[in-house]
Amino acid sequence: MPYKLPNDGDEYEKFYYEKFLYAEFPAYGDFWSAFITPLTNRPNNIQGKTDAELAAIGRLPEHICISQLHYSVFRHLVRAFDIRMALPVRVDGL
Repeated sequence: MPYKLPNDGDEYEKFYYEKFLYAEFPAYGDFWSAFITPLTNRPNNIQGKTDAELAAIGRLPEHICISQLHYSVFRHLVRAFDIRMALPVRVDGL
C-alpha cells in the first residue's frame, strides 16, 4: 500500500504539506513515500524498523540514518517557512 504524506505523515508533516511542501518541494512527498515509509512500521506506527526487519527488506541501518536526516531537513524547512511568514524578519530571526 503506497502511503501519501498528506494522509499518513505525522501531524507536522500533514500540516506543513498543505502550507508549503507540496508547492515548493513537489518531489518531497514522492521521496517520503518511496524511501521513508518502507523503513517504518506503518500502519502500526511511524517508528523505524529494527536491524533485522531492515535486513529482511534489503535495507541497512544506515537507511534509518538517512530517514532521520530527512526529517531534520523537513523541520529546518518548517522553521524557515515559519520565519518567512512572520514578517518582518530581522537578521537574527524572530
